[in-house]
Amino acid sequence: MSVVITETRRLLIRTMDDSDFDVVSELFREGRYYSSMKDDEEFQRMFLKVSWREITRETTYNGLIFLMDTGQFCGRVCMQHIEEPVPELGIDVLKRFQNQGIGPEAVVAFANQY
Repeated sequence: MSVVITETRRLLIRTMDDSDFDVVSELFREGRYYSSMKDDEEFQRMFLKVSWREITRETTYNGLIFLMDTGQFCGRVCMQHIEEPVPELGIDVLKRFQNQGIGPEAVVAFANQY
C-alpha cells in the first residue's frame, strides 16, 4: 500500500510498491537502451525486470510523482545509496512532462521531506 510522502500545490509524491511495476516501466521504456532493442522482446522483458530490481533495492528511497489535479503519473524522484555518507538524489520525468518545472519542484519537495 502506498503512502503520501509529500505534496505541493501541483504535485503529489507517494511511496512505490510492487503494484507500481507497470506505471514505473513507462520510464524504463523511454530510455535509449530499451528503445534500441525494439525487435528483441526477450531483451525488453529482461531489461524491465533488471531495471525494476535496481530501483527497488533496500538502499533506495523512491517517490512516485503525480499531477495533483489529474492524477497522471509524471516520474520518479529518489534518494539512492542511502547507506553511503553522501546519498545520491535522482529524478526521472516522462518526456511529455519535461520542461514544465516538475523535476525541480519534485526534487525540492522530496528532499525537504527526506
